[in-house]
Amino acid sequence: MFRKATNMTLVVIIALFLCGTLGLKVASGLGAPLPEWMAVGQKHSYLEGRDYEKRPNLTIESISSGVFQFKLDKYLSDIIPLKDSVTLANAAMQRASIKTANAFFSFSCYPTYYGSSKVFVSEHNAIMYMPVSLNRDELTFACESLSNLSLLAKDYPDVLFSVYVVQGGQFASANPAYDYCSNATNGDEYAKALLDSIDEDVGNIFLFTKTYSSVSDFLTEFFRTDHHWNSQGAITAFNDMAEEMGITSLSNPKRTDFGDYRFSGAIARWGLDLQTEEVFDLGGDGEGLTVIEPDGKTIPYSHDRWSKDVSTARIYRFHDEYYDWLKDGSTIVNMHGEGRALIVCDSYGADLVPMLGRHFASLDYVKDLHSSSKSTGSLRALLEEGNYDCVFLIASCSNYSKLALRSPDYFL
Repeated sequence: MFRKATNMTLVVIIALFLCGTLGLKVASGLGAPLPEWMAVGQKHSYLEGRDYEKRPNLTIESISSGVFQFKLDKYLSDIIPLKDSVTLANAAMQRASIKTANAFFSFSCYPTYYGSSKVFVSEHNAIMYMPVSLNRDELTFACESLSNLSLLAKDYPDVLFSVYVVQGGQFASANPAYDYCSNATNGDEYAKALLDSIDEDVGNIFLFTKTYSSVSDFLTEFFRTDHHWNSQGAITAFNDMAEEMGITSLSNPKRTDFGDYRFSGAIARWGLDLQTEEVFDLGGDGEGLTVIEPDGKTIPYSHDRWSKDVSTARIYRFHDEYYDWLKDGSTIVNMHGEGRALIVCDSYGADLVPMLGRHFASLDYVKDLHSSSKSTGSLRALLEEGNYDCVFLIASCSNYSKLALRSPDYFL
């Protein structure tokens, strides 16, 4: 009798919860002025970096296949009020428990929650990736693919090729978590293997990477809450390339600060630990530059997407909206130099566009090295279409590997 009563009570509680959740969803759809903090009716989770599940269509086929039940479960999970807040609170409680246990061991970093792939570096109030072990066959394949660039460069002797391998994200060379992970692949080792695959004796190829000796040095040039380099890191990379390639370097850049704004980057979100940090810019605003988008639309190069964003999600969007907003296949013109350049990159390359604007007259911007790219083209095809003076390849270690897996003949 007691068990039946208990089961009935649980059924009633669950029913009331579902009815309340669905009721709030209906109220939101009817335009009821619900408080923003309840997070009802949102279509995207910046915490998880994904769109919420849409209400599934009820059909005989979807029920018989099980698709409706699966999507309904995800839909109901996504419309729970305060879902992100509850997730963060749960992670914070787990992190407090881990921190307490760490008092006995004094590890320099520890997981942001149980089972997390991100670690909190307490001394620097930073969040970094848990190091991973790279598949050796994947690395070998990437090196074989990238080695073809040597032959391609010989076919275009009048074009300067710059290859920059960024040691960030999962392969940050100064990550303190390497001390506690066996068989993890260090970024320095990864970058060296990729660059060693290219024949450095080819006179028009220049190879670059940067290894950091300490966490402090690394965090001088990378965000504490995000996997991208900050403006100082981008300037350092640009000047390293400029010095070798005969391009005017950027000295004594003007610093732009952003008042009370605080940024919480992707690693903080994925680690469920919303640390924030101040941001600054040294690369310039790209004044006077014009962007021709792939559909032919012409717009000024600007940071308006970030400065005009008034949503609560603005805290997460600094790098995406301030730097990484250019569409793949865009051309930047009205630049302040001479000649034509091509940049093939992932999101790291976006930061360098205003800097390159000081040296070239036009720049073609291609994101074939981005992890989300589905391009199956080739660098040779791009070279045949454009009369370039310089080509810049800029990406993280792992994105060179991903390009090789997706398009192994890209550098042929």
